[in-house]
Amino acid sequence: MHSLLVERIHPRRMRRWIAQLALGITSLHDMGIIHRDIKPENVLVDRYDNVRIFDYGTAYIHDKPVRRGKKYSKELVGTRQYLAPEFLSGKSYGPTVDYWALGCTMFDLLAGDVSFRFQTARSSHLVV
Repeated sequence: MHSLLVERIHPRRMRRWIAQLALGITSLHDMGIIHRDIKPENVLVDRYDNVRIFDYGTAYIHDKPVRRGKKYSKELVGTRQYLAPEFLSGKSYGPTVDYWALGCTMFDLLAGDVSFRFQTARSSHLVV
């Protein structure tokens, strides 16, 4: 998907991919997996134009479904431009970090560029 950031992508196609990613992330959480590194480079588009999430090298794996509102880890992993504020503050976090990264990925698709190049740029957009 990262290579597609330089192309003009039809909005209907983007909406389809974003919806599929959201459903995929929810399914991962239902299986007890927090991906922790959702980004365009970790999303493949197959020949049927469906997205596939891959690269589970930094994933947190729990023996039961992970739920919003619960905290599972404090480990700092992932790609800086897609990290949720919880990562950066050193607080414990849960599955919502994947949805933050989805939002950043969605921005990248729509804008054709990464949402936050530097930490200072990100912090200027956060309301604490």
